[in-house]
Amino acid sequence: MTGTSQSHNRAITPLIIALLFSLVGCHHTPVVEVEDKSDKGLSERLITANKYIASSEQTQIDGYVSRRGWNCATLPCGARLLVQKTGTGALIKNDDHVVVRYTLSTLNDKTLYADRTDTLVVGRHNATVALDEALLRLRHGGEAQIISPSEAGYGVAGDGDRIPSRTVLVYQLKVE
Repeated sequence: MTGTSQSHNRAITPLIIALLFSLVGCHHTPVVEVEDKSDKGLSERLITANKYIASSEQTQIDGYVSRRGWNCATLPCGARLLVQKTGTGALIKNDDHVVVRYTLSTLNDKTLYADRTDTLVVGRHNATVALDEALLRLRHGGEAQIISPSEAGYGVAGDGDRIPSRTVLVYQLKVE
């Protein structure tokens, strides 16, 4: 290289570097618009789906009760209660401590828990809502069948052991 081209290259090199820095320094990150994840339509679709599931479970319960010819009371939570034996004890009230023996199964007669015994405080929802509501209509010594929709039972989560998600439950129980 000649002396003139070398000095020309030396003069251009800082210019190129300065130009690169200015381009990098001026680099602008574009604004990215984030889509709003609180889609109101999603909420409405979930509500509609839950209503459909609840309606479907009530239809299944209606069929189960009808096939057996049971004349059940419908509880506020949507569960059905068939009192098989009235019992001779006092009517159960909120805050009563009761011992309940029961077998818990699904609508297709799969036994989830057999001959289980629990001591419950009525009205404290330490059992399922359906069981709590049914106990308030029974007497000590009474026997009953309770058919509970999943929302009044263990719901979407199940019990973490034997009861799967969204399971309609059938209690065969005796209050001691």
